[in-house]
Parts: sequence; C-alpha cells; structure tokens
Amino acid sequence: MTKQPGDGGDFTQWRSRISAGFRLIGTALLTALFGAIFLPMVTFFLAMIAASLTSNCGAGSSGGCEMWAGSVAIVSIPVWAAIAFALGLYGGLKSP
Repeated sequence: MTKQPGDGGDFTQWRSRISAGFRLIGTALLTALFGAIFLPMVTFFLAMIAASLTSNCGAGSSGGCEMWAGSVAIVSIPVWAAIAFALGLYGGLKSP
C-alpha cells in the first residue's frame, strides 16, 4: 500500500522542512533589508562626524567631505546587506 499525501509520513516531514527553509530565508532577507536601509544611514552619520573632526572639512570647504560621506554610505549598502543576511541566517539556524 502506498502512502497518500493526507496520511502524514514522508510528505508531511518534507513539507515542514520546506516551510522551515522558507521561513529561514525570509527572516534572513528581512534582516538584509534592514541592514541595507538603516545601517548605511549610520555609516553616513559616522562619516560626517569623522569628516567634521578633521581640520579641512566644515564651513568654507568645497563640499567634498559631504560627497565622501555620501559615497561611503552608498558603497556600504551591499556590504551591510550581506553582513545582515549572514547574521540573519546564523540567528535562524541557532534558534530552536
């Protein structure tokens, strides 16, 4: 006698594993989205603080320090997204 999808067994275990995998990837993607949106903002503000502490940035400058801070924030988007995705996967795999 063959097993049917409604009687449990292998099909139910397979479905629960697939569901857990989608949940894990979904959580990691949401964490990566958070990392791609909010962490570059933190990077921008930290770069602005670092630029304002140097003597050649501030009032009367050409605006290169602000452009540098913006460039650092834009370049950091995929980096922070990848780090946040990896942390999301790690956190999802460590939780019961």
